Amino acid sequence: HRTGDWHAVLALVRARLGVALVPRLASIVPPAGVQIRRLDGTPPVRHVIGVCRGGAEHRPAVRATLAAVRAAARPYEDLSAAA
Repeated sequence: HRTGDWHAVLALVRARLGVALVPRLASIVPPAGVQIRRLDGTPPVRHVIGVCRGGAEHRPAVRATLAAVRAAARPYEDLSAAA
């Protein structure tokens, strides 16, 4: 199954139709019968890309936003290199 609706994902798990990887950003409370477990070992990697209109990457606001995203991701670069 594939869906971006985390409540639907957990409903599928609850119905015993599989297991799921759910990002912490989903910020959801699991329904009765579903348990959330942290993964051991190397954490999964998420790739995030910035998209803007051609030429807009030179605008100060867009540059600042992309720089902030890069800076926020920097602590996690070492984790993805180890994977």
